Amino acid sequence: MRFLRLSGFKIGMLLTAMILFVYVVDQVQDHPLASFFRQVELKAYDYRFKLRGQRNPGEDVVILAIDEKSIEELGRFPWARRVFAKAVDNLRKDGVAVVANDIVFSEPDPADGDLEKIWALAKKYQTTGLRSPEVLPSNYDDAFSDVLAGLGDREDAELRQKVARLRDNVRKNASSYEQQSRRFYQDIKELAIGANDEAYAKEIEKLPGFVAGYFFYDSLQEVEGLKEEDYRTGKEMIDPSQIAVREMPSEIEEFEPYGILHEAVGVRTNITPISSAARHHGFFNAQQDVDGVLRTYRTVERFEDSLYPSLAVEAVRAFYQHLDPEGPADIVSDYQPGVGLLSLNVAGTNVPIDERGGLLINYYGQKKQFAHYSFADVVSGNFKPGTFKDKIVLIGSTAIAVFDLRPTPFQRNFPGVEIHASVVQNILSNNFMQPRGYTLLASEFALILLLGMFLGIFVPRVRAVLGAAVSIVLLIGFTAANFAMFDQGVWLNFIYPALTIIIVYGGITIFRYATEEKEKKQIKSAFGLYLHPAMVDQLAEHPDSLKLGGERRNLTAFFSDIQGFSTFSEGMEPENLVNFLNEYLTEMTEILQSYDATVDKYIGDAIVAFFGAPLPFEDHAIKACHATLDMQRRLDELRHGWKEQGLPMVYQRIGMNTGDVVVGNMGSSKRFNYTMMGDTVNLAARLESGAKQYGIYQMIAEETEKAAREAIETRWLDYLVVKGKSIPVTIYELIAKKGELDHDQMWQDTLGLWKDGIAAYRNKNFMQALAKFEEIHNSVRPGDSPSKVYITRCQTFIQNPPPEDWDGVWIATSK
Repeated sequence: MRFLRLSGFKIGMLLTAMILFVYVVDQVQDHPLASFFRQVELKAYDYRFKLRGQRNPGEDVVILAIDEKSIEELGRFPWARRVFAKAVDNLRKDGVAVVANDIVFSEPDPADGDLEKIWALAKKYQTTGLRSPEVLPSNYDDAFSDVLAGLGDREDAELRQKVARLRDNVRKNASSYEQQSRRFYQDIKELAIGANDEAYAKEIEKLPGFVAGYFFYDSLQEVEGLKEEDYRTGKEMIDPSQIAVREMPSEIEEFEPYGILHEAVGVRTNITPISSAARHHGFFNAQQDVDGVLRTYRTVERFEDSLYPSLAVEAVRAFYQHLDPEGPADIVSDYQPGVGLLSLNVAGTNVPIDERGGLLINYYGQKKQFAHYSFADVVSGNFKPGTFKDKIVLIGSTAIAVFDLRPTPFQRNFPGVEIHASVVQNILSNNFMQPRGYTLLASEFALILLLGMFLGIFVPRVRAVLGAAVSIVLLIGFTAANFAMFDQGVWLNFIYPALTIIIVYGGITIFRYATEEKEKKQIKSAFGLYLHPAMVDQLAEHPDSLKLGGERRNLTAFFSDIQGFSTFSEGMEPENLVNFLNEYLTEMTEILQSYDATVDKYIGDAIVAFFGAPLPFEDHAIKACHATLDMQRRLDELRHGWKEQGLPMVYQRIGMNTGDVVVGNMGSSKRFNYTMMGDTVNLAARLESGAKQYGIYQMIAEETEKAAREAIETRWLDYLVVKGKSIPVTIYELIAKKGELDHDQMWQDTLGLWKDGIAAYRNKNFMQALAKFEEIHNSVRPGDSPSKVYITRCQTFIQNPPPEDWDGVWIATSK
């Protein structure tokens, strides 16, 4: 079936469909092949950042770095909470707007001396637990005694009393504490909170814009081995920073609340004094892509059916409240069940997020694009007053030893705190990378389809070089447009459209090479016998002209025949006749093909050919005339050789006509010939046979003479109605190529007299015409056959004048 046959377009669309299939799979699920292309696209995304280069983030956001200098001056990290308290105090006094802590203090300050023993007691409880009254006294009397002994030199009598009271309660109420293990654990933790933590909490409380960092446990593996009180408590501490949610109507019923969002299994907050002192809380969990690089920032986390903001988002809210205490203070998100988050509004600023709350981070460059200040300098007050006034300060580690370095598009070791800073600045300056929503995905799908369709239509119709050039231009143009859109914050997929251009062009080209090479061999095999090799090569490059069926072309038809062939062939042996004809036809055919003729067929001694097809050329009439003259010259040379062999003198007559012809492959679908048909062809055949009536060897019609006039020398012969036709045609004798008669006086005189004789003849002045023709025939060009024809006509008309309405037309009585 024809519709199942492969073609360049079908190959292109098939490859496009395959690319679209992988593209769709890449968007909806993980698959090894799709995952590979996804990672390639991610690398291309990173490269676009690098190509875009560094950008100035502005001065509103700065980094307070826990760097190598701070570790060298303040000692091994972590430091005492009094150090952090001092830093916050100095920042507040300098007029800072917001301090966001990319650190969580989930345990009491271990630097509080003997309080470490109390904390050790809590740790021991975690591993041992309260067992039974029989075991408890021996275990925990020792434990509490160790703690009390460690507190012997302290002046804090209240603390000693608390520990002793807790010991007595445990002795009496072991079973009760076993049932209320969380309460026991919290009691011990509260004992462990010392002066350093209290000092830090007091400084936090003085700063309304302080954002306490914390983190969520994202999987059960992370909480494996922990007691429930270690990761399920603390929600009440972060609730003040909850995100207000407006649930949009949905056609999908019975959906789990926030079901599409990632749900945390636990939370690790700061210790109670710090959490209670802070008015803002933000999580700092990182969201990595499949290759480990941080490109998307998680702005929202779901925990126990509530939504909470990230550190950067909460820092922006705190900053806007600092600038305008009476302005909007909420973080609001629209959520649609079954779809996800539709929007995120931070104190009046819209943040473009995806359905799961992810924000593409618009990085500003490599690390240290933001102003960095050493933590040690701030603690010591070694900074210019006003440095932090109305600024957002993010406290975090940049030191390699603290291990908070993350891979980003710009570099592999990028401080995590600068990621938060980038997001804060993105929101403040409204400078975002837009989320890859459904509209963008649909646009990419349409782009891939259109590219595939265009190349599928265009590439098969042009040469491979032009197809390659257009594909390269298309690829360069798409790359430039892709980068321009990226510069405007739109991440348009690069890999799949680029692959479409490369694969579709390459696939079609390979298919064309495989099929066209086969077709070329078939064409060369079919046409090599009756076309010049150069023409065959050209035809092989344009095989479309060889489809079954005809087309109308303007060309020159050619017929030749050996004069008196039937007579002399009867006297030759068949073998000799075949050898003779092969030599004659070979010589004549070579000349025809040298002028780009197509040899239609051989009919015995006759040659049928045409000029101007299958490959068109404008000067087909000139080439036909020049080929005819060269054939006659070559035949003259051959006659001398044949004469020496005893062969008869051979002459050929040629007739040609130019006009519209139906030409093409004609026959059945399995066997056909490339041939010509039409009145133009019939007239050319009549001219070949009619030439003998004038005693000449090459006759052409008026259309051929007009088309080749500037390249040939001719003699007007007659105004003739050929046998079987009613419309007269003007015919000419083809004499020579243009310029070959310039120094031939005989022909110059002949043509001059001939012109005068024809003029007298057509004016019915037959006596004058007779004199001109006789002069040519008898003296100027003795034996001139056309003159002999007109001598006879003039003599006849002198005896029997034509009628008054005679128009000079001669009606042929034989073919």
